[in-house]
Amino acid sequence: MQFKTIALAFFVSLALSAPAENAGKEERAAQACPNGWAYCGECNGTSCKVAATNHPCKQGTKCTGEGGGDGAICGSDTIDFDNAFECPVKARFELAPARNFLIKLSLYNLF
Repeated sequence: MQFKTIALAFFVSLALSAPAENAGKEERAAQACPNGWAYCGECNGTSCKVAATNHPCKQGTKCTGEGGGDGAICGSDTIDFDNAFECPVKARFELAPARNFLIKLSLYNLF
């Protein structure tokens, strides 16, 4: 008789302490990374900061400029963190100043 009472009390308390079916789903959805990224972080200067570590932005993207800045969301869908983080600002193709000068010099020589 004593065993039945203890077992009944245990199972009743177990049923009452079970979490609701949808508990936490909204919270997890709010914490999910955008754009289908598996890993996401925030822009920190010119790099993407994930788990207290700065990672370089993927070629063609950057954290500075319109739409970027400290706190902007960046992320990656691969575990290879070297130049794999997509940053929010699409970088324009810019030539290095020395190369720009050489191209202008060669154009002047053509005409």
